[in-house]
Amino acid sequence: MDQTIRSAEKSAKDAQKSAASASKSAGLVAERAGWLAPQTAGGFSEDEIKAIDLAATLQSSELMSQSVEAVAPALSGARVALGVGQSFMAGSASATRLNMVPDMALKDVPYRAKMLGSAERCHGDGAYYRQYGSAELAPLTETLVRNDVQFSDEQRIGGDYHPKARGATPLPTACITFEQLFDEHRRAAGDSTQAAFADFDVAVNVARKELSLEHISGPPSIDRTRDAIRKAYDLSRAEFPDLPSGHSITFERHGQNNEGSSTPAAQYMTDHRAFRQKVNSWAKEVTGSDLPAPWIATQVSGAYGSPRRQTAAAQLSMALSDADYFLATPDYPFTHFGKAKEPHPRAGDRHPTANGTMMAAIYMAYARYHVQVLRKNWFPTHMGEAFFRGNFILVSFRTMVPPLRISPVCVSTTLTMIEALGFDVEDAGIPVRIVGTPELVGELTFRIQCARELKNPIVGLAKGSFGLAENGAMGSGATNISDSQKLNPRFRPSFHEGYTDHLAKGFEDEFGLEDLEDWYKTFEFSNWAVAQRVRCKPMLQTIGEPISLETVRPDDSEIDDL
Repeated sequence: MDQTIRSAEKSAKDAQKSAASASKSAGLVAERAGWLAPQTAGGFSEDEIKAIDLAATLQSSELMSQSVEAVAPALSGARVALGVGQSFMAGSASATRLNMVPDMALKDVPYRAKMLGSAERCHGDGAYYRQYGSAELAPLTETLVRNDVQFSDEQRIGGDYHPKARGATPLPTACITFEQLFDEHRRAAGDSTQAAFADFDVAVNVARKELSLEHISGPPSIDRTRDAIRKAYDLSRAEFPDLPSGHSITFERHGQNNEGSSTPAAQYMTDHRAFRQKVNSWAKEVTGSDLPAPWIATQVSGAYGSPRRQTAAAQLSMALSDADYFLATPDYPFTHFGKAKEPHPRAGDRHPTANGTMMAAIYMAYARYHVQVLRKNWFPTHMGEAFFRGNFILVSFRTMVPPLRISPVCVSTTLTMIEALGFDVEDAGIPVRIVGTPELVGELTFRIQCARELKNPIVGLAKGSFGLAENGAMGSGATNISDSQKLNPRFRPSFHEGYTDHLAKGFEDEFGLEDLEDWYKTFEFSNWAVAQRVRCKPMLQTIGEPISLETVRPDDSEIDDL
């Protein structure tokens, strides 16, 4: 018995030494001698859980240490901030009366961010970027303050109304939050934070009515994108001839239509890489930028309910492998009226509210701040690898700030605990029931018990509840899993006083669905786990057979099998 215990202790120490040594190499592989029987009642031994959890910690550290030097830092001068995507990026164009983020107009911060014309989004969906109002740079904050004036349909359609009446898009919040973070960084370093400091974003948003990636990356949208970069650059150089200018950042909220139609993941990645290459090559041609701008995206999470999560998998794969592409957040933790009932005028609408739009933009700003100012990698919380034995699964995560946390998540406008925390399991294509609530057994590792013995399982997160093609309805996948990161934005959107998105009819939120001030004070701006599926590996049981604990990253060959 003593000899067996000593052997087990030696094996555990060997695993730790191997994992620590492997963390210095590109492969980051932890090799360990085969595990000793018998196993615990939970399917895995304590030593197995500890070793897998340790490997997850080391692999998370490796991701954190990955270089971002292949993309441009925050430029000095006029930084063109480009917004691309579909409806989640286009915002609410039909707003008549918008109670937008008065908290953003903090008097102690001299905002320098600007927009082209009287709104940061384009007027029309043709091949050219047509700004609202005159072709000049205006303060971006003008789209983000309270405005109580009503406008006619003719005025809205023609763009003939005050810029403060524009609907919410992610771009103003993302640019101004970034500026806040950048100013705080300078203040901490003892640098100037005065308005005369010669750098600012110039926001241009080309997102309109396009649906799939094919539409966004093809004419006329791609021509409008090129024209937007050119006009923002030319106007910046004309108004500030002594300042450098360049394409600095691209923000993207796109992919739900591709997700709903189950576009093959490998095809989505191929097309998206070609799209980014076009934009970056044009930016270099127009502005002379040496390094490509970072591309900050949000991940789809089942708004259109694809159970295979093809686009979600493609986005995660690019975020882990492409030097210029970063996933800021999934889109599920943010408010929408998808669960509202009639007569609410937005009953069933899965598009985010103005508040929900701004919450997602906060994450985009933090991702940009990490990459362009701190020069550190940013990646979402995600599953790294999974093992199974009998009817149990052990799944470990990669995250920026361990340990993992379990907390209620916003579903529509309600804090919710998801069944099985958002996990799902299938085996040989057949759904398998999860017994009870998955158990957090390490800092980064969950144990899942299934209703039957498993043969070749796949474990997933944030599965959409409906299929667009089958039901014509929007479902939403979500999880209760995040890391321990504590983002602390200087402003918080309004969730009180009957606030809502006001539609063309001037609707007031008499239902109080977004009167969530108490809830929002407790909302965790941590790094939520993304939608994903991982194929599980069998846990070896015989002594002397090594088990590989290398990071599982979905590559092009694996994803189509999902």
